[in-house]
Amino acid sequence: MYSGLTQAGKAFISKVCSNTDRSLLDGKSNYKINDISSNLYNPNGVLPFCNPPTPPTKIWYSDAKYNGKNIQNNRELGIALIDWFDKYGKIFEMNANIIAAQAWAESAYKIWNYPLTSTASGISQFAMPALFDVIISNKYATKPEYQFTVDEIAAISKNTTGNTKDDYDISKPQGKKNRPILHQNIIDNPEIMIKAQYAYMKYISTRTKGMASSALFGYNRGHAYAKPSYTQSINSAIISEAEGYEKEGIDYVWKIFQLLGNQNYNSNGWFGHHWLNLNEPFDKYAAEVDESNNI
Repeated sequence: MYSGLTQAGKAFISKVCSNTDRSLLDGKSNYKINDISSNLYNPNGVLPFCNPPTPPTKIWYSDAKYNGKNIQNNRELGIALIDWFDKYGKIFEMNANIIAAQAWAESAYKIWNYPLTSTASGISQFAMPALFDVIISNKYATKPEYQFTVDEIAAISKNTTGNTKDDYDISKPQGKKNRPILHQNIIDNPEIMIKAQYAYMKYISTRTKGMASSALFGYNRGHAYAKPSYTQSINSAIISEAEGYEKEGIDYVWKIFQLLGNQNYNSNGWFGHHWLNLNEPFDKYAAEVDESNNI
């Protein structure tokens, strides 16, 4: 069911995007991996898994547009984000506040964002295999209006080589070559990536019968672990994965629920969801609450 951004949610986005610099549009990771024995060794915080390697001083610049015009600064980005989260909330019939809070938890609305330990990129932190499934192959588009158009697919795959899933796999040579190209395309097209976030969450929510906690856990830990019960989602990850694998997903759900329902959690505000009752004792492991059934 569609729920538009609350006034509190719009205020949250506007505050995050309140200045006129480009810190959310352009940037380079401040993180480093200095362990020379690690296969993730990355002392310069460059985009990982690229061949040839990204230059140590490389800064990523977004060419994002809104209504056909280049987004010039963070404030203009905030205006676009508010519009996009509501626009696709209506199309996918989902709660725009949950998706907007999730995007902040993923990237803090840094369009250029990337971690050093995976191929995740952009505002919604899509890894390359998920990018292929959700956008390029339209794997999860259950209705015509959920599909990605030829133009949208072309924008994300621009200048890449190959059109198979192997070409989006960094264990393969072509995947490593495509990696920086795809990252640039992702940060140039945040609207498409927000649509992709909705499309993937819509699919995951069908596995959880609409339970937001389970759907969010599945987005973070893998859609195979998205179950109709939140405890079932967690327990399935515990059974199938290494010890502690479930913890990141539990903390992820808790963080997003706090953004939604606790006005004192974040200095930027909250998303005004009084119905979460997060001031009451809340078991972030169980989370079997009616309030989460609202994706």
